[in-house]
Amino acid sequence: MPDSAEFKLDSLTAEVPPVLLSRERSGLLIVDMQEAFRPTLFEFERTLKNVLILLQGCQVLGLPIFITEQNPEKLGVTVAEIRALLKGIIPIPKMTFSCLGAASLKKSIRDQHLKTVIVCGIEAHVCVNQTVLELLSQNYRVQLAVDAITSRNEMNYWIGIRKMISVGAVESCSEAILYELLRLAGTSQFREILKLVK
Repeated sequence: MPDSAEFKLDSLTAEVPPVLLSRERSGLLIVDMQEAFRPTLFEFERTLKNVLILLQGCQVLGLPIFITEQNPEKLGVTVAEIRALLKGIIPIPKMTFSCLGAASLKKSIRDQHLKTVIVCGIEAHVCVNQTVLELLSQNYRVQLAVDAITSRNEMNYWIGIRKMISVGAVESCSEAILYELLRLAGTSQFREILKLVK
């Protein structure tokens, strides 16, 4: 990640309440991690690695997990590495850039009585951005797993991240999110998550 002044995140975070993540009121949204994007995106393998850590960690902790696919008839299905771990989760197709344009996803998030949505996937400046803005406008808290998000190029990635943080999304990373949800060391869940993040 660049150190140049134009990309720094200092002083960008909007005023948000300092609330620890609650596993009872949080869910994970994986946005459009589809095979067609693999060869075209900045640091796709880094992004995929961290999405897989988040997915498996949230499964260990019993969080609701939602996955979307943008126009799957043309862009293909979710990458095989993620599909192998879905355990009955069915990706939700969409044509809108915001994931909340898919009525079934919007209803599922509402029905789970979530307060916070943990967001990862692609692309930071398009589908992730529009989804996050819509979630925030509907009074959900948003945690951005910035190490599990990407775009076609580095500039678009940083522009998307900066914009979302500036309007109230909370910048975080996969490991921090999982430990915050976990809260307690020494448990069987802690040991399972430790294996994922090491």
